Amino acid sequence: KYYAVRNAIKKHRPHLIDEHLLSKVVNSTKQSYGKVKFNQVLDYPGIKSLATKQINNVPLFTFEELQQDYGFVLYEKTYSNYYHNVELEIPEPRDMVYVFTDDKYAGKFTGVLNKKLVLPSFRKLGLLVENMGRINYGHFLHDYKGIVGEIKLGEEEVSKGIDWNIWSLPLNNTNLAQFEVLKTNPGPGSILRGEFTIHGKPADTWVNMSRFSKGVIFINGRNMGRYWPVVGPQKNLYVPSVFLKTGVNELILLELVEMPSERNLYVELVDHPDVGSCN
Repeated sequence: KYYAVRNAIKKHRPHLIDEHLLSKVVNSTKQSYGKVKFNQVLDYPGIKSLATKQINNVPLFTFEELQQDYGFVLYEKTYSNYYHNVELEIPEPRDMVYVFTDDKYAGKFTGVLNKKLVLPSFRKLGLLVENMGRINYGHFLHDYKGIVGEIKLGEEEVSKGIDWNIWSLPLNNTNLAQFEVLKTNPGPGSILRGEFTIHGKPADTWVNMSRFSKGVIFINGRNMGRYWPVVGPQKNLYVPSVFLKTGVNELILLELVEMPSERNLYVELVDHPDVGSCN
């Protein structure tokens, strides 16, 4: 596409093209570094240890009220009695809400496709909310993030109380994570860690995320972005060479929806993009 646009400009507005500068433009080197296997884990709810702020017995504050620009917020509440096969309703999730009952993943709210979710028996309810980005124009300019509006468990509204515990999780501090050796296949909400070694000068690469479902990856402490290959279209996340180093590099991954099988618990660093189909 770049070359097509450049050639079109050159054909119709040749005075805008500096041939001298073009002669100096060279493609960067790309490299495939192979598989990165995950051998360390921080199981959910260990993500709480990365909180930059924790407040207890408060209302359901939004991201803005918490003065948090991006990332995740975990809202948690423990009830005195068990709920059994009750329907959770969140009419206005902003944006993705990952639901945990007694620290086990129970499902998600997308804000578009589903508004209700039937939960198993539980006492502790955790709502991990992801800010997927803000709308900055039109009627949706005030795009608040978090839990906006009411939450219902069956016919009971549970969002008005001041008995929620909240953890702010911008995830700008993955270097503080205390990982353990991975022994069993982890569940959603877990953070995985692996290493790969680069010999010589680092080159551009891409992380193929086709084995995972939805989440975020970090390389050497830098957020490389979200992956969501089922929705796409992008399957491979770009990693510029300047974020890599000669020697041992660290790759951290937060999976939010579904872990692959134990034998597929790895990603692959490849030398090409995959931006999906245009069909």
